[in-house]
Amino acid sequence: MNPEELNEIIAEAIMARPRDEKKYYHLCWWNDRLCCLPTNHTKDMHPSFFMASHDALEAGLTPRQLELISERLLAFCRMRHVEIGAKKGGKRPGKRARQGLKVTEFDLVRLRAMLGDKEFAAPSQRKEVAKLRALLDAAEIVLPTEIPDDVVTLNSKVRLQDRRNNLSMVLSLVFPGETPSEGGSGQTAAPILSPLGLSLFGRRTGDRIDGGVQIAELLYQPEARGDFHL
Repeated sequence: MNPEELNEIIAEAIMARPRDEKKYYHLCWWNDRLCCLPTNHTKDMHPSFFMASHDALEAGLTPRQLELISERLLAFCRMRHVEIGAKKGGKRPGKRARQGLKVTEFDLVRLRAMLGDKEFAAPSQRKEVAKLRALLDAAEIVLPTEIPDDVVTLNSKVRLQDRRNNLSMVLSLVFPGETPSEGGSGQTAAPILSPLGLSLFGRRTGDRIDGGVQIAELLYQPEARGDFHL
């Protein structure tokens, strides 16, 4: 298995974790596969390869952290004679059959094209670019007509609510340098290659993205409105 495939498996496990911003997580071997679970999910002893907070995982792992996890995971597999990524009774599912994040084919094509254009991303955004690549690699790809109407897609407009002080704001998830397609006062653009944009992409109504901040309402989703060109 090459490093890219192994990093993909690690990214999938992290993306599929049960999200809770108050918890610490560890990458571990559980139920015969690599999982990312809260550190207190069991009292039973089991192999663990890395531990981090919710915020650290949301920000993305550094290349050195990925290297350490890979080394530990491969050493474990050699010692236990197990095949990472394999499932009992079958092969590991392909890229279009993964759990978790859903992305439309239209968004995928545009985002892949953007990531291939060096003018879109500044050198300071390498971490954001790496995280977006990992999100796309781990996503289940669906037709625009099949995306659930509570998922934040590109050009969606959401209302965020901070449960700690009851303040709210409206913003749209956009490409870098673009303005919201759905106009309106009090609205802010959240570029996809920003920490906030990456936190919103693929999330669903009711999800918490940071501390007490929650996606309270999806005010506009192009696919739900039939605006498949946006």
